[in-house]
Amino acid sequence: MLVLFLALSILSLQASRIALVEVAAEGARALARGESEQLVTQLLVDHELGPNSSFQSSFRDLAVCVEVAQIHEIQALGGLFPIEVKEVQCARKGGL
Repeated sequence: MLVLFLALSILSLQASRIALVEVAAEGARALARGESEQLVTQLLVDHELGPNSSFQSSFRDLAVCVEVAQIHEIQALGGLFPIEVKEVQCARKGGL
């Protein structure tokens, strides 16, 4: 039973990571096109990543990168174990 629970928890964690990849890529492309950071914040809300999610943008010479992080809590052995999941995606400036 414990093995099944851990397998389902890992599957849930991977599904969260896939959602972060999508949001980070959309956010990076939006910022590269010149959109505001408020749009990226709205993407987090639209994708319902929850209050434990955040993003950070960084501007490089030819690219804009967005790092999206989410605290994923796994309940095991009577306690919550927070695991931070991060994803970084970059897009060329100008939206190319």
